[in-house]
Amino acid sequence: MVPSSDDANSSMDPRKMTMMIPKDSICFLPQYLYFQDEDVFPDPSVFWPEQWNGSDSSRRKEMEQANSMTFSYGPQSCPGKPLAMEEIHQLLPQFLLHYSLHPEIENVGDETEQFDYCVILKRSNVRLVVKKLETATGTEDISESLSEQEMAIARRLYQFSPPATTSQGNANGSSCTGMSIIVLLLSILLGVMLLAPVFKHLDDGGSLPNSLKTAILTEPSPIGSCICGQSKRIKFLTEYLVNHTQDSVTLITADVYDKIRPAVWRDKVQVKYTFGMPLPSYKQISILLDWTSKALRELLRMQPDLIHVTTPGPLLFPSILASRLLRNTTLVMSCHTHLTAYAKTYLPPGINVVVDWILWRDTAIVHLFADVMLVTSPQIRDDFERHGIARVQVWQKGVDSEKFHPKFFSSEMRQRMTKDRSDKLLLVYIGRLAEEKRIVVLKGVLKKLPSATLCVIGAGPYGDSLREQFAGTDTIFLGESRGLELSQAFASGDVFLMPSTSETLGFVVLESMASGVPVVAADAGGLQHLIDNGRTGFLVTPEIATAFVERVQELVNSFSTKEGIIEGARMETKRWSWTQSMTQLKDEIYPRAMKRRLERF
Repeated sequence: MVPSSDDANSSMDPRKMTMMIPKDSICFLPQYLYFQDEDVFPDPSVFWPEQWNGSDSSRRKEMEQANSMTFSYGPQSCPGKPLAMEEIHQLLPQFLLHYSLHPEIENVGDETEQFDYCVILKRSNVRLVVKKLETATGTEDISESLSEQEMAIARRLYQFSPPATTSQGNANGSSCTGMSIIVLLLSILLGVMLLAPVFKHLDDGGSLPNSLKTAILTEPSPIGSCICGQSKRIKFLTEYLVNHTQDSVTLITADVYDKIRPAVWRDKVQVKYTFGMPLPSYKQISILLDWTSKALRELLRMQPDLIHVTTPGPLLFPSILASRLLRNTTLVMSCHTHLTAYAKTYLPPGINVVVDWILWRDTAIVHLFADVMLVTSPQIRDDFERHGIARVQVWQKGVDSEKFHPKFFSSEMRQRMTKDRSDKLLLVYIGRLAEEKRIVVLKGVLKKLPSATLCVIGAGPYGDSLREQFAGTDTIFLGESRGLELSQAFASGDVFLMPSTSETLGFVVLESMASGVPVVAADAGGLQHLIDNGRTGFLVTPEIATAFVERVQELVNSFSTKEGIIEGARMETKRWSWTQSMTQLKDEIYPRAMKRRLERF
């Protein structure tokens, strides 16, 4: 420190000293100690805001001389403010030149989106991910990172165009670059503002707004007489949405075989019908022929927030088109039928390989349009992902463990199922009678178990053929059962057999497990997701009847094995309620789909 030349006594007064600080020195200003200096602030512990009001001009002048540190000038403009503005002017252009900002999109699966860090816009609570640009030499690089919508807004409002290279000197070039940066910043902010209305419903917890307009498109209809896993699941979904949420729900489906066509279902669900023709051999299921485009017209009219469509089926196409025409509509697809399994069953060797390849290619293309693709088991999800289909989620299984319960065991029902020979070993199959269910395998099981009776409950296009093939065996066909009779049929058998290899899940297996009847099932498809082999049931090689026989005999000969599996299966099914399944869909999967919809921007 060097004394000031204009004051001989300056060496005695630190406030009047000229300070010479060497270059590259690190300075520390002890602000707290400075404020406690009684030579500067008399009575520093006393609260005295009036010292800043300027009433005492001499005192104010003294304070101005003594107190010019950042953030310490009372009600006057803080010296830190212009400093902060200068920092922003320097740092923000550099930031925008070298980084791009994008709305945060949640990724699901093994691959996680990589980014440097996040920025949170406090007023809208929008999270932006920040990525370093590979090359950033000018504002042209930034403009390429902006969406077309953001650039269109910037051009329209500010007549902005990327600066051309000129030779007018540094002043003009700097001015043009500075203006470009400002316009680019404004365009980014405008783009975020446009996205904010969407994000405001999707906070960090991923929750949905209180009320959604939801359109469910499905065939077969959950209203009609068709009993299958798909119609059951969609029925429970619809009931959950109207009973546990504030959503408005519209169901779009084909005309049903039994001509039950309510305009309002379950008191709250609006139902719209498109033209459908029943299958000649299976009239409970319709072929949907929406030749008037009614499904598309209804979707465009109602403008739903979310479309949930089952696949495969013709309703996919109006759903995809509507989700693209309606910018704010999320599209969820759920697969309930494994078409490739049908190709292997119904087509001759060689041809089925070609058709299988075509089906997988078509499936992959169609599902590119889904914001989330739902399947009913991890095995089917893995199959989809092996064929390059992304964004696949498992829709949690569900079962009504009160409707299907051991308490429904009925001696009278068992008498019907065995034709009054209730002492015999009663094997049961319940489900749709179709060739791909491979029920004919059970004929070989009966031949090796002469003491057993097989009861088949259900209907379908293969029913007459099965009756012919099982002629002469101890097999009883009871047709379709519903309500209490169905609960009694599940609970009154000894062993449930499921030979099908095409199940995407297998609800009847879950319902048998809940009813206290052990299951022996094919080790294939969605059944692997339901049964823990040896603990909650048995999985066997599908094509070998002897494999079924061995497990049935093990259950018959070992009381402890049978009771252990019954208890394990019953406890397992208690974990999978329909309410839990639909809550997962509503609270986890739908919000994820709505976030992913933002990838289209």
